[in-house]
Amino acid sequence: MSKTITNNFSARAFFLILCMTCAFAFSACASDSNSRSVGRTVDDAWISSKVKSTLLADTMINGMAVEVETYRGKVMLSGFVDTEDQIQRAVKLTKDIEGVKQVVNKMVVKSDAIESGTMDQSRTSGSGTFEEPATTPSQSGIQ
Repeated sequence: MSKTITNNFSARAFFLILCMTCAFAFSACASDSNSRSVGRTVDDAWISSKVKSTLLADTMINGMAVEVETYRGKVMLSGFVDTEDQIQRAVKLTKDIEGVKQVVNKMVVKSDAIESGTMDQSRTSGSGTFEEPATTPSQSGIQ
């Protein structure tokens, strides 16, 4: 009988350890390094995909030239375009997409970039991640 109790206790202990291990593993998947839940991360990815596909489908904008990053519903557009009208159109199309809370415009007109020397700098310098702006909305180009 003591063998049955020992086996029963071992089975319960194993089950408890297995449950704790699974709970720890799943909790690690519950958010990303920016404290976003899995659901928020999926929503941001969906918004980015929708914005990018909308820009690619538009005949006025070269969607391949525009980078799209989304963080908690805030969409940042960056890259080099041919005209100011393309910037305004990209911002408008982005604002019209469901789930977009804010648009941060970091796009530059190519001719302006050449004159100021901006095109000599790499567009991908830095961490490549979208971070909260440290400036006021009027200073950061938020539309």
